[in-house]
Amino acid sequence: MLAHRLRAHHLDRRLPAGEVLSAAGACGVQNSPPGAWETALWARCADVSREGLRRLLEEERVLLQAWSIRGVPLVFPAAEAGAFLSALLPAPGEEPWIYTRGIGLATDCLGMSQEELLPLVLTAAEALREVTVTGKEELDRCLAGRVRPLLPAGVQERWDAPSMYGRPDRQTVGMAAVSFLLRPCAFAGRVVFGRREGTSPTFTAPERWLGAPLPTDPDGGRKLVKKFLHCYGPATPAMFGSWLGCSPSQAKRLWQTAADELLPVACDGRRGWVLEADRDFDAVLACGPKPMLKSVARVAKEFGVPCQVSMEERMGCGVGACLVCACDMKDGSRKHVCKDGPVFDSKEVDWDA
Repeated sequence: MLAHRLRAHHLDRRLPAGEVLSAAGACGVQNSPPGAWETALWARCADVSREGLRRLLEEERVLLQAWSIRGVPLVFPAAEAGAFLSALLPAPGEEPWIYTRGIGLATDCLGMSQEELLPLVLTAAEALREVTVTGKEELDRCLAGRVRPLLPAGVQERWDAPSMYGRPDRQTVGMAAVSFLLRPCAFAGRVVFGRREGTSPTFTAPERWLGAPLPTDPDGGRKLVKKFLHCYGPATPAMFGSWLGCSPSQAKRLWQTAADELLPVACDGRRGWVLEADRDFDAVLACGPKPMLKSVARVAKEFGVPCQVSMEERMGCGVGACLVCACDMKDGSRKHVCKDGPVFDSKEVDWDA
């Protein structure tokens, strides 16, 4: 399982420099702290430089950075925005995402719900098609100022009040509300990261940055589930929800879009799922302590994959005479690890002896 995950994340061997998009597209690469995405792709691709990676992001713009899974800044192929962004939008009635739950203090103060505020922030964010804003705080301030005239008159004063979060001397209640709602704005294709200016990120609309709206993909949810399972399976809908940072109901809805391509398996005594396509292993080769090998043999049997195990036993003579390293077989025989092994077919070993 670990070997498969390393291979899926392209961490078992480095890809050629020309396959940066494949590395970034596996599950996206997180960019927190700033610059982490460059380190992550350098670990996955040979012969890449910081300058070359930034050229892909800031000049050629085949890579894109936006708030995505768990609300983190994520770098991924721009062509796959349908999976990494629009697929994350919750359906009507689904609970708020984990990173918008804290907005309650602001909405209580304003006397407005998150559902009432989000359309106003989405409308305000349309201004980013014409401007680029430097710095996250300035982005909050810019959009809060554009939301203000859209609010009922009685709410505007509370919108301008000092924030109950963080720095009330620098943040208003309105700026705090906007900050929480920037993630859904990103999923809706309203805001992406632009070129970094010194230590400050810049923000603008996809149309301004890429020259066109973000590509949509009605199959984006299915693709996102498959990406997750290929890199992290065996897994469950709950694990998928934790990875996304979404509500259980949204995780289950997205999970069902790929249900016809999933295979249930048992792993460490628990039920999980893998991609049907990931069953295509030639063989499993394993070494380690006997309890681990027993588990490996069980999983290999479930997948119908040949499995060879290198048994570890204490050895006395090393020539098969002392029986210290004897290993019980299912046919009732006993074989010597030192003389007959140490590698055996896992189906031949009596794991319960």
